Amino acid sequence: WDSSAATTASILFALSPGSSPSATFTFPATGAYSLCYKYNFRSSGGLYEASDFIAFDASRVVAFSVDGFSPPSTAIGCSTTISIQGAAFATLQAEGVTFQCEFGFPQGAPKIAATVVDDMTITCTAPSRNP
Repeated sequence: WDSSAATTASILFALSPGSSPSATFTFPATGAYSLCYKYNFRSSGGLYEASDFIAFDASRVVAFSVDGFSPPSTAIGCSTTISIQGAAFATLQAEGVTFQCEFGFPQGAPKIAATVVDDMTITCTAPSRNP
């Protein structure tokens, strides 16, 4: 991590005794982000001084999206490959996330491992189902 590259912070919030602070993060794009913090503190002279950016390596965030899937349906008795479209799937996989699909029939059916095709596509093969 190169702290010299960290020049801005988009989330600011103050802690006060008895408060329950929260923050909402908005990311400019999908992808993996490391969280780092910059503290402002009051010096003995009463002026606010900022610390350097401090990286918290264990705090990783991946912003991703699921935008749709296809096909929207399939014929009974057919095994069909389902494609899920979105963004940052390969990024999630690189961060250790595994994907599974659950089709809900019959109840309690096992989950099926998904395949990350690329950063924008995951596929799963829906099992054939007879009426």
